[in-house]
Amino acid sequence: MPGKTGRFGILEQLRADGITYMFGNPGTVEQGFLDALLDVTNDLRRDEIALVVARLRTRMERQFEDAGVLDAIGRAHLYPTVHAAVDAYTSRDGGS
Repeated sequence: MPGKTGRFGILEQLRADGITYMFGNPGTVEQGFLDALLDVTNDLRRDEIALVVARLRTRMERQFEDAGVLDAIGRAHLYPTVHAAVDAYTSRDGGS
């Protein structure tokens, strides 16, 4: 993929694999990561892929909010645990 950034490679692979949901379990963040996450989140949304975040702690939630990532993801896609996020989406899609 000459001339393309890593995020385009990730998006192409997600499309090729038929991925419709992407789960995140964030750790320590910095602004560069948040900027890239915002770009990827917006690209995923355009492709009708939901980014779901689990275990977002208060400090990081503020960083996501300040960077505009929280608005892009949507609070409805925040879950207290990975298990809760997976359960919500598998029950929503009939267990698929």
